[in-house]
Amino acid sequence: MEQRVGSRVVELSDYPAGQLCVFRTDVYVHPTYYDTCSLVVLEAAATGLPVITTRLNGAAELFDDGRDALLISDPADDRELADSLYRLFDPIVRERLGSAARDTALQY
Repeated sequence: MEQRVGSRVVELSDYPAGQLCVFRTDVYVHPTYYDTCSLVVLEAAATGLPVITTRLNGAAELFDDGRDALLISDPADDRELADSLYRLFDPIVRERLGSAARDTALQY
C-alpha cells in the first residue's frame, strides 16, 4: 500500500505558510486524535474537497461515512488511512464525495 500512496502524498507542513492554498489540493486529510469540532474540516468540505477525518473529530458527527466524507476509527492505523486515500484515487469517487461534502458543509 505504501508504494501506491506514498508517491502521491505531499505533506503541506513541508511548505512555508501561504505557499499552497486549498484549491491546489485533491483531498483534505485530518487524522486527529481529538478535536471538539474542527472548523478546518468544514472549510475544506465547503470548497468541495473530499474529506478524510477520524471519528474522534467532533465535526465527524456532521458527516455520513462514505456519503460525504470518509471517517476512520483510529488515526494511528496507517492501513485504514491508506485504504481511505486509495479510494480517493478514483476521480469519480473524489467528485461524488467532494460534492456531497460541500452540500453538507453549506448547511452549517
